[in-house]
Formats: sequence, C-alpha cells, structure tokens
Amino acid sequence: MKRYFLLGIGMVGILLLFSCSPAKFYEKEIFFVNHRDHITLAGTLSIPYANHPVPAVILIHGSGPLNRDLDMNAQADLFKDLSDELASNGIAVLRYDKRGVGASQGNYIPYDMEHFMEDGLSGIDFLKSYPEMEFQSIGALGISQGGILTPLMAVNSDDIDFIILMAGAGVEAYELFYTSQLALAKAAGMQAGKEEKMRDLYDRFWAIISKPHLNVQERAMGLKYLKSLWEYIDMESRKDFGFLNENIEFLFDQMYHHPNVLKFFKYQPAEAVSQVTCPVLALNGDKDVQVVAEINLPALELALKNGNCPSYQIVKLKNHNHLFQVCETGKVAEYKYIEGTVSNESLSIIKEWIHQLP
Repeated sequence: MKRYFLLGIGMVGILLLFSCSPAKFYEKEIFFVNHRDHITLAGTLSIPYANHPVPAVILIHGSGPLNRDLDMNAQADLFKDLSDELASNGIAVLRYDKRGVGASQGNYIPYDMEHFMEDGLSGIDFLKSYPEMEFQSIGALGISQGGILTPLMAVNSDDIDFIILMAGAGVEAYELFYTSQLALAKAAGMQAGKEEKMRDLYDRFWAIISKPHLNVQERAMGLKYLKSLWEYIDMESRKDFGFLNENIEFLFDQMYHHPNVLKFFKYQPAEAVSQVTCPVLALNGDKDVQVVAEINLPALELALKNGNCPSYQIVKLKNHNHLFQVCETGKVAEYKYIEGTVSNESLSIIKEWIHQLP
C-alpha cells in the first residue's frame, strides 16, 4: 500500500510540475481603427515573453464572415491554434474579427477585397506603432482569400517585411473556381468520363454569371446550372458548405453574382505577386479541393521568379487539405472529423521560415 501511495504522490508531483510551467506568451484584447472607413476592429494580440524584439505577424482571413479564431467547422479553431503555436515559439500574432463580425464594427460584404485589404493594413499600422513593444519585423499571413489579400497588402505598404500565403491563389477566377469544382467532384467519387460533361456545364454557368446584368430567364438558367453543379459534390460536403437547394437563390446572388464577385472575376492574382518586394513563403496542400495546388503553386512560383521578390519558398504538403490538416481525401466533409487544424509539419515550416529571415 505504501508503494502505491508513494507512486500516487509522484504522479501528483509530475502533474503539478507541468501545470506550473511558465507561460510562454500572454494575450491582450486590442482594438485598432481603419481610419479610411472610420470603423474599429477588435482582436487579440498574442505576445511572447521575451527580453528582446520578436517578429510579429497579422493573420488575414479567408472568405466568409469569420471571427478572430477562424472556426471553419473543424474540431479546433485554425487561427487560435496558429496564434498559440507561433506565440509559444517567439512570434507575436495579431488576429481579429472580420468587419461586421464579433466585436468588430462595419458591414461584412463578400469579396470586398479593397476594404478587407484596408482592414489588414490598419492592423499593420497598429503593430508598427504598438506602444508596449517594438517588433523585430512585421509580416502578414493569409489563408485562402487572405492569401490573395496579403500580396496586395505588401504592394501597398512599405511596413510589411514578409508575407506567408497559405492556399493562396495564383490563377484567375475562372480556373480557380473550375479546378476547385473538379477537385470537389473527384473527392466525392465522380465517375470516369463525367469530367467533360461537367466542364461544359461549368462553361455555361460561367457565361451567365460573368454578365453584369441578368434578365429573368438568364437568372433562372444560372440557378439551374448551379444546382446541377452541386450534384457533383457529396451531400455531407454540400451541407457543410451550405450548398442546399433552399439556399440557392441567396448564394447565387451573394456568392456568384454579387458586384464584388464580378469585379473579382477580372482580378489576376499573379500580377500583385510579381510586384512583391519582400520575402514570400507559399504553402498548399496536395489534397486541397478549394485552392488546387497543382495549378496555383506553379503560377505563384512563376510570378515570384519573374517578379521583384528577393527570396521565396514554395511548399506542397503531402496529404494536406485546405485547412492544412493531414487528411485522407481532402473533402470538405472530412474537416470536422480530423482532430486539430494546422499540422505540425506546416507549423514547423512557418516557424522556421520566419525565424531564419534576416
């Protein structure tokens, strides 16, 4: 009995040792102002305990009305996990609620690229003038749509020392959306020989949604094509995306034929990437069905190679999905079944890359 008692005491001691280990960072609730739009954005700043300047990075959201932690129907919050890991390894992180979400002012509007960029640049200004600490360097990390915004931010600011693109687009909207639709269909088990039919359907759909104005018949045809395209996706993924027939008119107007989306259709992401003059890290999962690595990473690498970037690193991660989880299929429906979000491999690459910067 005495031996078991001593063993129990030892286990308690070990638990106390771990629970009392010193914290590596602390968090502060912060607010910063987009002076151009006269709105205040709310966020969290994670600051490492350090007696010397540390790098800092602002996290830039993907598409959708997302909060600072970036909960994307997974078992963990992507930006919260990313912030905790980076801050634990000597990198300060600012994450914030998107405009019109959580404690942030303003109105969320889909694909409002210019205003989202201004929000991110306002966060850069906040870090630049942060009164309690001078940062060694300041960068921006964007995922998905955020990976399109971060090069724009770098081109429009001299205060950004590096950028990280997680699943950033390198091709124009037509190929971006088509390859995503095809990857979603293949992940759902699309039968061989169906690709040509789906491409024809997609082309017809694109011809309609690319028009600035639609009459009643064109809109009805667009809705019909969209419904048919959704049928190539497995039902569980459709539910997770909200691609349900009862939502189709709202999503058609807000996601496919909104004026900001029409403007985005003309945007060439490689043009901004080629103008970036700071170091760039671009990562993509080989099973990403939302931003397909096969066409986007080569396009980004070509733009960086032929542009003004002083140094860059391109990484394709094996068996990783859009949330940078280690996965089996990459399907959207799989996200919520995988424990955790950003993989250890992804985190290690990001941490090491930031710390090796001059």
